Amino acid sequence: MQINATFIVQIANFALCSVVLSKFLLKPFMQAIQQKQAARQTLNTILGYKGRQEQLLIQSKHDRLASFKNHIKHAYQPPPITAVEQPLFEEKPISDTYVQEMIEKATKVVIEKVSHAK
Repeated sequence: MQINATFIVQIANFALCSVVLSKFLLKPFMQAIQQKQAARQTLNTILGYKGRQEQLLIQSKHDRLASFKNHIKHAYQPPPITAVEQPLFEEKPISDTYVQEMIEKATKVVIEKVSHAK
């Protein structure tokens, strides 16, 4: 295997490029990624804390509501209900003339329906 000058220049070029790229491109890029991860971690911590506070607040309100319902249930006694008999409808005396008029009206309606049905 022969090592000539072009191969040595390629190795030096690769080393120089990798040093320059890592210093000017890779380090700032990695720092930006780490800052975003730290910000995300902080936000998750804050949201987790607020989420726990909300859960405690909801539980507190639920407990107070249950206590209030229990208090109302035992403190309020509705008055006893007494049954009062009332007629469902008023009974009016029906006269013979009224009955006769209703029979005549019903007869006319039946006759009209039968005559139209033919």
